[in-house]
Amino acid sequence: MSAIEDRPCLPAVVLIAHDKPRHLHRLVVALAPLPIFLHIDANTDESLFTALTANLPARVRLLPRLPAGWGRFQVVEAELLGYRTALTETKASHVILATGADYPLANVERIVEQLAAEPTRSYAEIEPLPIQEWGVLRGYDRLLFRQRAWRRRRLALPIPRRIPRPLRPSGGAQTKILTRRHAQLVLDVLDDRPQLLRFFRSCWTPDEVMIPTLLLTEEFGAKWSEEGSSSPHPWYIDWGATPAKNPRWLGLGDLNALRAAALRPDVPALFARKFAEDSDDLVAAIDAELRLLTRSR
Repeated sequence: MSAIEDRPCLPAVVLIAHDKPRHLHRLVVALAPLPIFLHIDANTDESLFTALTANLPARVRLLPRLPAGWGRFQVVEAELLGYRTALTETKASHVILATGADYPLANVERIVEQLAAEPTRSYAEIEPLPIQEWGVLRGYDRLLFRQRAWRRRRLALPIPRRIPRPLRPSGGAQTKILTRRHAQLVLDVLDDRPQLLRFFRSCWTPDEVMIPTLLLTEEFGAKWSEEGSSSPHPWYIDWGATPAKNPRWLGLGDLNALRAAALRPDVPALFARKFAEDSDDLVAAIDAELRLLTRSR
């Protein structure tokens, strides 16, 4: 691991979590020696917060806590805070956005090797609207109407509004790996255009629409067709046989599928989600088989 530690531009990890302290600590260990910028939901009670943050290594930096509950804009605010802090405090080549329900399918050496092979490339499962799986309006309703989450319900004002120019409405997965340039570009666009931040604040699931839209709006300069990879996503996520609000919890029965994803020849799956607190057996199998296997590639 010393050769990895000697690299000056190691990827940084922005980690968004709110529960599962045992799994979170497993995840932190698996990501050594990468610097981690950890956000814990302000809605998490103090006893659970203490368990989540107990005995974390010095490379884990706790971010100021926001009430980043389900469907809330503060989830993407925490992501932006993580990017800003990681870019300020490290020379990271890439910033990985992961959640506390994720786990790597590759060892850190392999992750660093994969990103170093194409240092100007970002990885995010994003696409322009319409997205077939996103309901009757194919995702446009997420931006056209002012809405917010309340007690895990969606409340919307049924009066359509204009989508600001020059936005190209897009959507995708929350998890992603951005180059330093792309992470900084997102921050700069929002710093220079506070009206866009106000607009996205009242969109539905802004963590799935705001950054994808900014990256695919050509006028902002992300050059996604040249510098971004949208498919396959470097996360293994199983949404089940029918469209669902949340991915399936993974178990030992998924190990073959995880192995196949981790060994894809084009863009291997570097991470997977989602893992339960009691997923010890699956995590042990991943450590013993997949993460060991990817070490020798």
